[in-house]
Amino acid sequence: MRKKLAAVLAAMILTVCVLAMPAAASEAGYTIENYYVNAQLNENNTIDITEQLDIYFDVASHGFYRTQPQIIYMTRFEEDGTEKEYRYSMDLEDINVEGAPYEILYEDENTIIQVGDADRYVTGLQSYTLTYTIDMGDDRVDAYDELSYNLLGTDWGTVIRNFSFDFTFPKDTDFTNLNLFCGTYGSTDSRGLTYSIEGNTVSGYCEKSLQPYEGVTIYTKLPAGYFTGTSKLSPVSAIVCLVLSALCGVFAFFRIATKKRNKKIVQTVEFYPPEDMSSAEVGYVIDGSADDKDILSLIIWLADKGYIEISTNKADEILVRKRKDIEKKMPRYIRLVMEGLFSDKYVNEKSKKTSEEKWHNLTTQSEILADNLETAKESLRDAFTGPRELNDASAAVPSYAAALGAVVFGCVGIYFTGGGLYFRMLCLPIVMAVVLVLFAFSVYNYIANRQFASKKSVIFLIVLTAIYVLLSLPVISGAVLFSPIISLLLCIAPFVGVVIGCSYHSITDYKADTVGKLLGLKQFIKTAELDKLERLVEDDPSYFFNILPYAYVFNLTDKWAKKFENIPLAVPTWYQGNNMDTFSYMWLSNRMYTNLNNTANAISSYRADQAAHSSTSGGSGGTSFGGGGGSFSGGGFGGGGGGRW
Repeated sequence: MRKKLAAVLAAMILTVCVLAMPAAASEAGYTIENYYVNAQLNENNTIDITEQLDIYFDVASHGFYRTQPQIIYMTRFEEDGTEKEYRYSMDLEDINVEGAPYEILYEDENTIIQVGDADRYVTGLQSYTLTYTIDMGDDRVDAYDELSYNLLGTDWGTVIRNFSFDFTFPKDTDFTNLNLFCGTYGSTDSRGLTYSIEGNTVSGYCEKSLQPYEGVTIYTKLPAGYFTGTSKLSPVSAIVCLVLSALCGVFAFFRIATKKRNKKIVQTVEFYPPEDMSSAEVGYVIDGSADDKDILSLIIWLADKGYIEISTNKADEILVRKRKDIEKKMPRYIRLVMEGLFSDKYVNEKSKKTSEEKWHNLTTQSEILADNLETAKESLRDAFTGPRELNDASAAVPSYAAALGAVVFGCVGIYFTGGGLYFRMLCLPIVMAVVLVLFAFSVYNYIANRQFASKKSVIFLIVLTAIYVLLSLPVISGAVLFSPIISLLLCIAPFVGVVIGCSYHSITDYKADTVGKLLGLKQFIKTAELDKLERLVEDDPSYFFNILPYAYVFNLTDKWAKKFENIPLAVPTWYQGNNMDTFSYMWLSNRMYTNLNNTANAISSYRADQAAHSSTSGGSGGTSFGGGGGSFSGGGFGGGGGGRW
């Protein structure tokens, strides 16, 4: 008898414990015990939402996240019986959370409210209250107004044990056409959902627990004019931007069609660089840019001119020593290079082994060179002013301004294609504008220096074009107000405007003559025949080294060196090697090329380190989610879902 009584008591205790548990452990790691929604519809078609959630966490979690889609799709039947899909932007405003700290994130056309503390875990029953306002805007249907709102979205991946709601309309409403749907996305079933109407408020609850990915939607047609003062999306702004962007392109085309023709560039036969042009100046002319490489080429140039001596150490690193001071009449960028090469700071601190002879290791001078290089490059650019001006910049300004205008108007128009309400359509035009500006500079550089353009510059143009095309795809497919054709034109107009505007290039006669000579010199370096080189070396034994710094800026160092494989060359007077008997000009040119590149890399690393010390960066992330539309469960505005984190 006692055993039977004990068994009964044990069974009763077990039953009480099971009933007392809020839920069996969920596969999702949490369950929603109670979910209550209070929604106040306003006459301007906004909804003030309050959501109260009691969440039981089976697994230690920071909290939960709540997602709301920014884009809604709805399919309606037109008067002629055809189906038409409408695309809407949905804006969330005045977001607030009680019960835990929160952060608002944006990802994949979703607004994400991430609730909880990243430094703290919670378990068991937790209560939260969310408030926010949804702006649904104008429904763009003239025959009637409508309400389609997801009281509970279909993206919750867990069981919701108790769901209830109160939805209040702003004024007297005919509820004859009121429908409520309950179930997974697309369901038109209302079984298990009980509701009542009192005044302008619809109240209801689900009779049983909702399974993962089940939601509740309220839908009704309303008389035309029910909503007043709604945020309207007009296509006028985007169309005006399209017209203005196109006009900028037309103006740029007119400028090119009517401009004065440039002096024709004629390639001449050249064996030497233009008189009084350093290798750095040649490097600047051929690509319109003052680069580290242009400045570093002066090390060979200075040696050939007798200002410095060059040697190597056991590690095959280049050492330099001053032979004579640079004249004050020399351009400032050359004097800055000399200062960088022969700074006493590095003789004492980094060249102790050779300080008595005052040899300076080229690589260890990189920091001083880096400090001087930017000023030297600026001075190099200044060398081409007045009679040595390369381009007529003032004549090109209107065309470049037109290209910029095409970008600005086009990207603003792209912003308006999305209604200007949701996050992606704010960021996307900005990114597209940045890509177009980079493309504009690349087009300008290619057109201005096409005679010397490398394959890399062409590839870069192709890559930027591909990126712009990829960025255009979501604009074309995702416009809220327009057909894809209008959106396509808005993407094309700024791109064409940039191509035309930046193709305007007016060069001076000086540049035309200089480029013709440099083309001739480059061609000779690439194709020179043995007998001609032998005669030039016979006339000038240092000819190979005279041209070497220019071959370096043309990226033809190896090609130039190989042409002298069968031509005996004297050791240059500026080279002081350890073993002069085994001197090889091929080895020296290779060492110079390698060390100059190493120095350039060291300078870049030094700049990167300096930048790292003076800047910081950060970011945030989230999780991907989705949403949809129609008069069925999960088919209205709002909705979304959430999960634990």
